Amino acid sequence: MLLIQKVDFMRNLILQIKDLKVYFDTDEGLIKAVDGVSFNVEKNSVVAIVGESGCGKSVTARSILQLLPTNAHIVDGELNFNLGDNKIIEIHKLDRNSREMRAIRGGEISIVFQDPMTFLNPVYTIGYQIYENIKEHLHYKYRNSIAKIHEILASVGISNPIQRSQQFPHELSGGMRQRSMIGMSLSANPKLIIADEPTTALDVTIQAQVLDLMKKIQNEKGMSVILITHDMGVVAEMADFVVVMYMGKIVEKASCQMIFNNPKHPYTIKLLESIPKLGRGRNQKLKPISGTTPNFTSLPTGCLFSPRCDFASSKCSNIPKEIEYSDNHFVSCWKYNEEIKEN
Repeated sequence: MLLIQKVDFMRNLILQIKDLKVYFDTDEGLIKAVDGVSFNVEKNSVVAIVGESGCGKSVTARSILQLLPTNAHIVDGELNFNLGDNKIIEIHKLDRNSREMRAIRGGEISIVFQDPMTFLNPVYTIGYQIYENIKEHLHYKYRNSIAKIHEILASVGISNPIQRSQQFPHELSGGMRQRSMIGMSLSANPKLIIADEPTTALDVTIQAQVLDLMKKIQNEKGMSVILITHDMGVVAEMADFVVVMYMGKIVEKASCQMIFNNPKHPYTIKLLESIPKLGRGRNQKLKPISGTTPNFTSLPTGCLFSPRCDFASSKCSNIPKEIEYSDNHFVSCWKYNEEIKEN
């Protein structure tokens, strides 16, 4: 499933997500968890997807690897992945259990989950679990993988890698388990890593170490990273480009610098106002986002953020179009639709 005609467009991209729609069949009805999401991931870049819990961040990311529950389906859109050598594969057309998908999952694209104890097998050593990925994608025998396993563990900052490789997950600290997960994700030399809330379960000091490690590895190996997070501090530390999601839709996307220095969508502005700022002292007042996220089975008409927005008007009863406010800075809000029209 190669798209040779798209090679020129994809030359500087590792991944193109175009109008992706992922729906869930539930007892309450159809849930449009991801509804028309489009963005690109450039080579050797970090794209952060941010938003409140339940906004569709993780579903978007897991769609890339076809790691969706059985009641979830990609109903429309494209997931085009650049394998290199003029080969673009259409992930959205692959069966989740196909040989082609298994070759991509863990090989070309890896994922780091937020809680390693949930995803590491408690009955196998760390070294053996790294070997399983090496065997699957690089086809090495175990005896030929031992040195590589030790090298991987050392590269992610684990001391005494020979000893640690022989230990079980419960024998390691939370930080070491997360480093081991990162090492496992690197073991088959992927082109893209998806990091799904990779520091949520760690204390602040270890969070900083893990983030520094991921940024260092990304720069050294020239990989791309999709970072899923609700922590804007992590975004500021890591991201080159930011995608802001709300209730399954993208409301704003731009460079990290633009999002922090010149946010446009009311939701993005409120996200930034709800976090503390360095240098303003302990008495600074944070502004919580009023209201709550709506139920997916009874969404408001038009702009989904309008019930919580300070700038909502009658126009917001219709769905706003995404417009390019400035170079590579996109926003979906009637306020800017009208502003662009006037200019």
